[in-house]
Amino acid sequence: MPELIAQIRNNLLFERRDEYNCSATPIDWSTRGTPTPIFGSLCILVCLLGIIPYVACMRILWELRKQACYKMMFCLGMLDLGVLVGNIFVGVIFIIGGMFCHSPKIFVAVTFLADGCFVSSCCACLMIALNRFVELFNIRPLLKIYQGSGPWGIMTIPLAYGLFFNLFTPFSLSNSEVHVFLFDPMIHDGKYDVSTYFVSAN
Repeated sequence: MPELIAQIRNNLLFERRDEYNCSATPIDWSTRGTPTPIFGSLCILVCLLGIIPYVACMRILWELRKQACYKMMFCLGMLDLGVLVGNIFVGVIFIIGGMFCHSPKIFVAVTFLADGCFVSSCCACLMIALNRFVELFNIRPLLKIYQGSGPWGIMTIPLAYGLFFNLFTPFSLSNSEVHVFLFDPMIHDGKYDVSTYFVSAN
């Protein structure tokens, strides 16, 4: 029966974990990976096309930042831009046929950017929804936390949430052979159960 990977760990020391030990098997990693220039280029193009309107909208949100919800939406936009920029690098990985064991540190850095911003944006959406709820029903005791610089402080919660995911929970890795993010670095065949409860909860 596969061994469940640790659900809480120190990801800064990921190379010490057996599930990420590229030298643990006799696989010649230079022969692995599937270059897909068309798909990778399409990923980059879609991300670039997404960045252009995002930047334009961010400028407007910044001008409207006197209102709490626009401060929070500006922060959400920054996180979404992080996801798009991260996935530009993923497009490059698909173009060259990259695999985790080709360059582990680069793959983890791309994951930290794309996945970290993604889970942070999920939390940011919740923060904005709570703000809308409080203002819609005019819950006066809670309205005070949205005054002044309060919204900026509130949006540190999504940042902390994303940082927790990056540093302490199992992370996914882009994979050119299957064209998705996988929690399995595909080093050990069936040795580990790479399920992660945190992503399921997110």
